Order: sequence, then structure tokens, then C-alpha cells
Amino acid sequence: MKNNTLISLAAALLLLAGCPLQKGEDETKKELAALKEQLAQQQKQEAERAEKAKQEEQAVKQQQREDEIYRRAQEDMELRRAFEEEEEKLAKEEQAKREAEKAKQEAAKKKSIEKLTRYQAVVISESGYGALNLRGSPSTQSVVVTELQDGTEVQVIAETDVCHKIRSHYGCWVKVKTREGLTGYLMNAYLQKTNAAGFSRRPEKTAPEEEPVEF
Repeated sequence: MKNNTLISLAAALLLLAGCPLQKGEDETKKELAALKEQLAQQQKQEAERAEKAKQEEQAVKQQQREDEIYRRAQEDMELRRAFEEEEEKLAKEEQAKREAEKAKQEAAKKKSIEKLTRYQAVVISESGYGALNLRGSPSTQSVVVTELQDGTEVQVIAETDVCHKIRSHYGCWVKVKTREGLTGYLMNAYLQKTNAAGFSRRPEKTAPEEEPVEF
């Protein structure tokens, strides 16, 4: 439509320029000048519209580029944040492991103080398994010497200063001796002191009566 208008104006100019001077020369010049001015205005408006469309297209492309840069920056930032969080998590876990290992080593280096004593007691594990582990040292991580059933008599021969909570019971480790002569450590929270002076006597086994042999 716009191009058609320009073509029409250009055609009119050609006609005016080529037609004989039927009217006055001044009037023809005025009409020619008006058409030239109108054509120039149309060309100017068309150029402005084309320039505006070009600028708008460039602005859209620029906005798209900026959006893409921002999106990539956001992705990079999220990846960096996730990487930093993972590094921080690993660092904390490593620190916790080092502290736990250090505490374990310090606990192993620390020698417990044992105070001699002597009294009888029986095992009351209340563990649900009916037995308690006799340990080689005052620690739940130490070697198991043997397993003592609930009700087993032991003789407490020393008390240590190693005290802590196991499950719901708080107590201190004591050194005990079994009837068979084995020694090891138990938590006194799982022992019941008795008034006995020593191990109770086991009932003597009687030999079964021999049935008479018939000849």
C-alpha cells in the first residue's frame, strides 16, 4: 500500500513534468513542487518506519541475547552453589571423621584408674538376649573374652573411672573374675551386688544308681 502510494506520486510527477503547459507555468510548478514535497514526506516516513522496525528487531535480538546470557549465568551460579555446598558437606564430614578418630585415639591413650575392691555380684543384662559380653578392657569396642548369661556369678575385683551411658543405663566399668578364673570388664549398671562372701557352691553331681543285673 505504501509502495503503491509512492509509485502513484512518482507517476504523477512524471506526467506533470512531461505534459504541455496547458495551465499557467506558475501553477504547474506549484503542483509539481507540492507533489515533490508529498513524495519526499512519504519517502521520509517510509524510511523512518523501516528504521524503527530495524531498531525494534535489533532490540528484540539484543533482549534475547541478554536473556540467554542471564540464563546461562543463573545455571552457572546454581552449579557453583551446588558444588560449593557439596564441598562444604564433604569438608564437614571429613572434619567430623578426624574429630571422631582423634577422640578415639585420645580415649585409647587414656589409661583408666582402677581401685581395688572385692564383692560378689550377679549379671543382670536386661538386654533381651539374656547374656552380657565380658570385655578385655573397659570399652564396648574392646575384644570379647566370653559371654556371661543372666544370673552368672562374678567377683568384682576392681572399679575403674571409665563411666558413661550405654543404652538407657549409666554406669562405670568394673573388673570382674568368673568362677572359671577368667577376668574382664563389665558395666556395673548390669550387675547386682550380693552379700555373699564368695562364689556359691555348685550342687554335687550324684552318680546314677546302677540297676541290678539279673543273671
